[in-house]
Amino acid sequence: IVFMDLDVVIINNIDHLWDFEGDAFVIIQDFNRCRIKNWHVRNSSVMKFYPGCENQVWHEFDKHKMNVIGRMHGDQDWVTKMLPQSNIWPRDWIMSYKWEMRSRPPMHRRKDGVRDFISPGVPAVKPETSIAVFHGDPQPANCQDPWCIENWR
Repeated sequence: IVFMDLDVVIINNIDHLWDFEGDAFVIIQDFNRCRIKNWHVRNSSVMKFYPGCENQVWHEFDKHKMNVIGRMHGDQDWVTKMLPQSNIWPRDWIMSYKWEMRSRPPMHRRKDGVRDFISPGVPAVKPETSIAVFHGDPQPANCQDPWCIENWR
């Protein structure tokens, strides 16, 4: 199974995601990687797993869910704790739209409270990039970048 959050935009063919690292669990290195060398946290926006594998992640969460929810920032922190040596996708395959592809363009808050990008231009899309992840603000539906409007449906 290749799991994707709903706030991702598929840019190019994703067939290679199923074959990468065989039947091993694979996840993104968290996008703080662009600021902190050797950042160890994982990002759960795109993960690959096989049904019946890594069951301990769910079972341990289910046993201690209130404690985990109270201590952890989100599911990716839990996955990082439970699978600290997990395989990660090649960096350029799945990238942060706002931090790696757009280099943190200016944002503004609309009257309805939604934050939008206001910088013109096209993000830097590497030929090997398959997925752009929209973590935090803006979400793809709020991004006015023509490139995003064309690719997010």
